[in-house]
Amino acid sequence: MCQFCGLDPAYALYFDSLPTEPRPLSAPVPLNINSTSAPVPNFFRLKKKKQPKSVIAPMVNPKLTPNQIAAFTSALSPQAEVLTPESGGAYHAALKRWSRSAEKPAQIVVKPYCAEDVSKAILFSRGHNLRFVAKCGGHSPGGCSSSDGGLVVDLGLMRSVHVKPEERIVVVDGGALWRDVNRATADYGLASAAQPATSASVVSLSTVAMASSPASMGTHRHPFSDRRFARQMSYLTQTLPFCSLVCDNLIAAEIITADGSILNVSQTENEDLFWAIRGAGNRFGIVTKFIFKAYPQPDIVWAGPLVFPSEKLEPVIEALNEWYAKGDPKAACGLILGKSPDDKPALICLCFYNGSTHVALESFAPLLSLNPLVHNARAMPYWQAQTLTDDQHDHTTDRIRFASANLRLPLSPPHIRKALSSLALLHRQVPRASKTGCLALVVQMKAVGNVGRKDMSFPWRDGCVDVGIGARWEWGGEKDDEDKDAETERKVIEWQEGFQKLLVEGGRGDDFRLYSNHEDHRGPAAREYGVNYMKLLECKRKWDPEGVFMKF
Repeated sequence: MCQFCGLDPAYALYFDSLPTEPRPLSAPVPLNINSTSAPVPNFFRLKKKKQPKSVIAPMVNPKLTPNQIAAFTSALSPQAEVLTPESGGAYHAALKRWSRSAEKPAQIVVKPYCAEDVSKAILFSRGHNLRFVAKCGGHSPGGCSSSDGGLVVDLGLMRSVHVKPEERIVVVDGGALWRDVNRATADYGLASAAQPATSASVVSLSTVAMASSPASMGTHRHPFSDRRFARQMSYLTQTLPFCSLVCDNLIAAEIITADGSILNVSQTENEDLFWAIRGAGNRFGIVTKFIFKAYPQPDIVWAGPLVFPSEKLEPVIEALNEWYAKGDPKAACGLILGKSPDDKPALICLCFYNGSTHVALESFAPLLSLNPLVHNARAMPYWQAQTLTDDQHDHTTDRIRFASANLRLPLSPPHIRKALSSLALLHRQVPRASKTGCLALVVQMKAVGNVGRKDMSFPWRDGCVDVGIGARWEWGGEKDDEDKDAETERKVIEWQEGFQKLLVEGGRGDDFRLYSNHEDHRGPAAREYGVNYMKLLECKRKWDPEGVFMKF
């Protein structure tokens, strides 16, 4: 460690010879903030001096003047963008989100070009008592990436991905989507532990620990999408070799903290913050760069959906249990409760095998022998298999709400029958909610348990399979539809909460445990972080004592 600049030479090697262009740095934004000073704009960082703590006024979203916005804009990199309602179509496009219910009218949207721009945006927000949020993929149904009257830090211009095949690492900007990572690593015959939903943002799934996320689970075409960085499982969780969760494969990161500091975190630098962001990252800062492990990956895999009518539920669940009992680490299956192409209740098995078609057919023989209604599983490139769960559009006109459940294998056919019947009843009684469904990504869990519950902030390492319950309903939006819209929302949420209990109780799950991505961080946080909750509170007091980022 250099005694002058605080730079870790070993960490710097990761960024050697990266084809990044020089980042022009302008004068810091004049801010009225006494407790912090703008950090030296160094790509790595300089050691910061401790600042005296002061009381900061609560963020109340005051109206900014044109001069304030102009001064802030002039202090950013030339490539950065600042959008306001006066920006017209570009501003309105920046407000679009995957779920219509997450769209909010921000006062200002900032699209930074580099980490220094992000730092200045944070300090500008705090200096003017503006609430701010970070936006990457825009998949938070509850609006965690949107702000009503505040400032949005949109990382859409920071999507670079650099693969270093010799070191088997991939350096990823904070605004990148998994589709960016998958295509970049595929060119080198590598893969990372990525969620099978390529429209999801990397930051959302690396700093909150993703397992799987339901988007439009009501159909077999596009059953799930993204969230933030936590337990995220991937098709490779138990393979290549046992790469486990996405957060388990994070080597280091660059993060902008509440006082605007640009910090590197790893096992050897700012270790407590590195521990915290692997499961609770959105509560501690904005991550602008990741370094992940990468693994050799065969180009061709076997993947695709098998759709079964509800009449075959019992034999399908028994076959799935038989398949899982084999313990094949190269096989994975997303079990979806939803609808068939003919609009009837159905089970969709989204199959994946990290190997040849011949071996895949042997592995999934118990399911294939049941003659599925739809059989679209076939050999394809790995990156393409990752796109099978993508929604058809990055933005929808639907309202979406997630909820978390979990269960244990082997599955009980009567229990799954009861769950599918409950879902079918919702579809009949609330036709607007016909796209609602749920998904459980079933993989062998041995590798997940190889990491200790206290090794990082994400604690859930047992054999429970997380289930994402994706409630999705159409929204009229017209004034005459207001009462109908409100009644639809009430019925859907009421059903979702009951369905959540049904899955956990009948599936022998853990009724205390909450998966924060599926719960959209509604909490309570003690149930999201379990045994690590108290240590996270200590980290919060150290790194974000003013509660600038999401609170516990």
